[in-house]
Amino acid sequence: MFSRYAAYHFNGIIWWNDKLGYWCGEVWVLRQYVAFYLAENLSLLADEMNFHHGKGEGPNLSNIPGYFDKR
Repeated sequence: MFSRYAAYHFNGIIWWNDKLGYWCGEVWVLRQYVAFYLAENLSLLADEMNFHHGKGEGPNLSNIPGYFDKR
C-alpha cells in the first residue's frame, strides 16, 4: 500500500517497506522521476523530501523540541 504526497512543487509517493524497515518515498516533478528517499520515520521522510524539493516548504522544525524557544 502507498500514499500520494501532494506538495506545491512536487508530487511524491510514500510507503512502508517491511523488508528494509524504512519509510520510502519517490519524488516526481512534471511527471518525471527525480529522487528516492529512505527514513526511519514518516516525519523525517517528509522533511527530507521538502528540504530538497519543496522550495520553501520544508523541513518541519516544529518536530525539534525547543527549536522555537531559541529565537
